[in-house]
Amino acid sequence: MAKRSLQELKPQLQKLKSVVPWSEILPNTVYHVPPIITLERRDLLILTKEGDKATYKRIGDTEQKERTMYNTSVFARFLVKKKKF
Repeated sequence: MAKRSLQELKPQLQKLKSVVPWSEILPNTVYHVPPIITLERRDLLILTKEGDKATYKRIGDTEQKERTMYNTSVFARFLVKKKKF
């Protein structure tokens, strides 16, 4: 059986309740996104958050490009505050 893509599953994934509610996402905080379907795990540093969007940088990304995430994003559903051990 072939794996379904994230785009194919996006409508179902967007119906899931967020692990961390959008209202609790904080700037200058590192969050972890677990592997989702075909995408690898990643850690994100939230830079700013205003209303329904946030800017972030992916930790370990060589480009260090600022990206935008909206509260309706599939990634936003799976954000978990990164714990220090």
